[in-house]
Amino acid sequence: MARGAEARRRLPALEQEISSGRCAGARARGVPGSLRRRLREAQEGRGKGEREEVEPAWRLALGAKLQQTVHIRFDAVPFLEVRTFLQEAGHLLLMVDRAALEARPDLEEAVITLTTPEEGMSLQSVLNLVTRQVGLKWTLRDEAVLVTTEEGLEEPDVLSSYDIQDLRMKLRDFPGPKLGLGGSGPGIQIEDPKGEDGPEALSEEDILEMIQGVLEKKPGGDRR
Repeated sequence: MARGAEARRRLPALEQEISSGRCAGARARGVPGSLRRRLREAQEGRGKGEREEVEPAWRLALGAKLQQTVHIRFDAVPFLEVRTFLQEAGHLLLMVDRAALEARPDLEEAVITLTTPEEGMSLQSVLNLVTRQVGLKWTLRDEAVLVTTEEGLEEPDVLSSYDIQDLRMKLRDFPGPKLGLGGSGPGIQIEDPKGEDGPEALSEEDILEMIQGVLEKKPGGDRR
């Protein structure tokens, strides 16, 4: 027991030493090895949780391809030919979505004029300049480079389902027994109260109204 209490007393300082890599000192003071290992695992777990979400492999691969240098000279070249050239030069899939085609019905025939400097230019910069000439944007989506509109840059909605049966359950309140002294007999008197109905369960209308209220709140507004 004394050893466990001493170890708990040293936890804050030991945790700091583990995070800085100074575990040898902790071993010298006799803290159990299993405790040091568990603290180290907990520290590493918190570090992973605090990191930003890791980019998927396909996005990293496309990002690397977009950094390669290309030399081009487009003199009133149709967008369709420019798209084919960039796709082959970068060894990537260059797509155009429906929103872009609706915004620019003449997109394939729209002419592009662009010449890179002698040292070349990154494929990413070329894409920026090309799409800008036709009033469009581009993004990475579904393992491809997607030419789209300003609105198309937003990530598509994801449909998720949640179990809310617990919100529709009517709970009962079961208070503990009441203890009293004296009364009708000697000793302690125990009164076992009956369960009482709790608050009414939420109806479907209540839940829909609650969700609607959350969706209508503006960013940075009062969320109480």
